[in-house]
Amino acid sequence: MPVIEYIDEKMETEELLEFLCPPVRNWFKDKFPDFTEPQKVAIPRIIKGEQDIDSFLDNY
Repeated sequence: MPVIEYIDEKMETEELLEFLCPPVRNWFKDKFPDFTEPQKVAIPRIIKGEQDIDSFLDNY
């Protein structure tokens, strides 16, 4: 039986933008108003190398 983990910690937009190189950061800010809520939760886990993110994303 799979283990279900509910994740409620997320990064705010400015924190996430710091992880992007300047050209990508500028492109993102020009193209999108913000990260989505799933991105705000998933990206920090991906950065930490947590591998179970694919099953998390399947739920959105």
